[in-house]
Amino acid sequence: MSDTARGPESWEGRVAAGASLGRHYVVWDKAAAIRFRRPGRTTLSAAFRLEPAVLERIRLELEAVPRLERVFTIERADPAGEVQAIVEKTIHLSRR
Repeated sequence: MSDTARGPESWEGRVAAGASLGRHYVVWDKAAAIRFRRPGRTTLSAAFRLEPAVLERIRLELEAVPRLERVFTIERADPAGEVQAIVEKTIHLSRR
């Protein structure tokens, strides 16, 4: 599963894990923290990827507990590929 985000307005973006887990799960961004490495003067982009094994572990964990949170680190880069910011996203996951 993967997702990409572009532009300054989408640093928290949509939660790609929700689409990959399916409609029986609730997935939302709970929090985010940004560490800027240098001033971003252009449009930044990011790729958010979760391996199928990670999604399967989340599904299995949600069989045992009603909800959980995961923190994912995402790098935001300029068009040259230079990382300008690092975002830590806290994602809430639960079964419907």
